[in-house]
Amino acid sequence: MPLLPENNFVPDLESLDPTLLTKAKILAVNYPNNPTGKIASQDECDLLLEICVRHNILLINDAAYSGLLTATQPTGNFFRGAGAAAHCIEVHSLSKSLQIPGWRLGFILAASEIIEPLRVLGLLQESGQPKLLLDAVAGVINDQEISEALSECVAERRRALIDILAASGFSIQNVDGAFFVYVQCPLGVVDGAEFENAAKFSHYLAAEHGILTIPYEVSGQSYVRFSVAFKGEATVVFAQLRQKLSAVRFCFPKSVTL
Repeated sequence: MPLLPENNFVPDLESLDPTLLTKAKILAVNYPNNPTGKIASQDECDLLLEICVRHNILLINDAAYSGLLTATQPTGNFFRGAGAAAHCIEVHSLSKSLQIPGWRLGFILAASEIIEPLRVLGLLQESGQPKLLLDAVAGVINDQEISEALSECVAERRRALIDILAASGFSIQNVDGAFFVYVQCPLGVVDGAEFENAAKFSHYLAAEHGILTIPYEVSGQSYVRFSVAFKGEATVVFAQLRQKLSAVRFCFPKSVTL
């Protein structure tokens, strides 16, 4: 289902045909969300879970980016709602939260009656990772200072990126989630290029300014995702980005508040 600003980037399950909900077996969501950065509130989590419980749907939340949130960032928890034990699974990625891509490490949160068949399935289909990696990650998880330092680094970079994008007229959709920033595309450049879709704008940024983004088309609306996951000194990278974007005057849709 499309995640739209008018629905606060939460799937509008109530708008679905009731017969579809009756037939559904699984609802897969992703909060904190990629690419929007949306963090679901407790009320939003409770509503999604309540609908799943009512229709006997298993709710699976891909929580890969939850470990990147700082201690002060409020976030909902699907497991706080009534019926969560029988209807909820949450998947976590240590590759994301500890910034170790390629290690392919994570864990699942669920009630024991849900975990057990998943464990058996894993024994049949997975080979697992070397114990050396598992021990290393276990040590890091137990060191709260490391996780907090990584989260604060991501938050600081995200704030810097938001300031730069806002100064160039971009409307920031969400400001809290994960290591990226999701913005609506401009219509074009003043007295210059026009962007008929997100791919055109993303290509323009890469070809003309050396800025890499990921384009998204959602229900006729065009967005790109900027990331703060990069190598190099952050102050240097952001200074270069600010210089490149400030040299361009973009035209934005009238619906965007500047």
